[in-house]
Amino acid sequence: MPFIAIHEYVELRMMRDGRFSYDEAHEIASKIEFRLRCEESGLPLAHGRRLRKSDLPSAADPEVYECVEKHYLKG
Repeated sequence: MPFIAIHEYVELRMMRDGRFSYDEAHEIASKIEFRLRCEESGLPLAHGRRLRKSDLPSAADPEVYECVEKHYLKG
């Protein structure tokens, strides 16, 4: 469940703040979700361990979205 919640939150932020279409935001969120499941996302969420429900509030931290912009957006 935490992976899906992160996916949906990132997707929302991409559409709201990044002005991406749903398809673009979904593609990026899917990549992040997959990498989180493999513990390879690079996002400052789980701090070197598997993502837990207790990590979800930190998804709203500005540095998480900044990391998404830096590592997952083209250009």
